[in-house]
Amino acid sequence: MYPYALTGHDPCLYNLVWCCDCAIERTEIRGWQIKEWRNMTEIFIGLDGEMTGTELSCHSLIQIGAALSEEAIFGSIISWDTFQYDPESLRLIGRTVISVRSGPSAADVDDMLVNWLTKNNLIGKKIVPVGWGVSSFDRPFISKTLPRFHSLLHHHSVELNAVVYTLAGTCTYLGEQVDFSCWKRMAKKMAALTVLNATGIQPREHDAADDALLALLAWRWMRQVIAGQSIPSGNNSGYYDDGRHCGVDLGKQAVSFTL
Repeated sequence: MYPYALTGHDPCLYNLVWCCDCAIERTEIRGWQIKEWRNMTEIFIGLDGEMTGTELSCHSLIQIGAALSEEAIFGSIISWDTFQYDPESLRLIGRTVISVRSGPSAADVDDMLVNWLTKNNLIGKKIVPVGWGVSSFDRPFISKTLPRFHSLLHHHSVELNAVVYTLAGTCTYLGEQVDFSCWKRMAKKMAALTVLNATGIQPREHDAADDALLALLAWRWMRQVIAGQSIPSGNNSGYYDDGRHCGVDLGKQAVSFTL
């Protein structure tokens, strides 16, 4: 007897068989029609939203950013005639009540994002969002506001906080243990330095397009750390120190793992 109710998303690990929605082939196993995950190539995009507050039930998504690479970035404001807001949220984003009322509508931005995916040949691909709090915070707002775009995203996400928690206490720099907050600061700093070194422009804080790209670059950097690869610094010293005993030698193999 199949041990789980066949409703919703069936357990992928039952008998080590895939049954994800992303499948492109079907197979019969023990009389059950399940899906195999074959020949699937993930496309990772940085994803970020800016909202009028933190409550999904009453606040609104007012800016969306998506980044496929340093060259392929989408960003747009979203306008609302009526909306609830937290004044501090608008202040951090640099928006006013009047400015939120001007710009493209949510429906227009939804169409623009679908066209952006089409232009980059991503329709039908396994598009996995990458971001800080992307699963629990950004995606619910995006699903509510931009349903066509969100329906084209895979249900998986790369949650960067989870990656940082994985690194904390297991991966060391210069022979020292590095905690969660330090790894997170380093990942964000190195992403910002990458953009600054490439463009000469400091990324804008609380700008959805810039934050989407920074999330993607932070994840790439952490993947390099996990792989134990040498990471070029783009500066003369090759050393990053945030002033909190959180230094990183970026010019040579300084990464080790404690098991």
